[in-house]
Amino acid sequence: DPTIGLMVFDRFGSFLTVLDIQTAAYLQITREHFIYPADSNLVQLQRQLYGKNMYPLPVWPVTQARVVSDRLFLGTPDRIRVYRLPIAE
Repeated sequence: DPTIGLMVFDRFGSFLTVLDIQTAAYLQITREHFIYPADSNLVQLQRQLYGKNMYPLPVWPVTQARVVSDRLFLGTPDRIRVYRLPIAE
């Protein structure tokens, strides 16, 4: 639910916590991170320690963001843009 956040459950279905991920945009879940666009940034949240890194996005608004290998794919309202990581500022 984008108004509440991301609810986390253990492998047995017991509720653990709610993470402050309040986005209706695409959420990428990797082995180590949650990755999503928010407020013109790409947010990378560590799954175990919940440490957060924020990286400015080269374009905004973004409806989807996905990291694959050394590429960043950004879905914007009119097209899909592809960038090589890391993005030079």
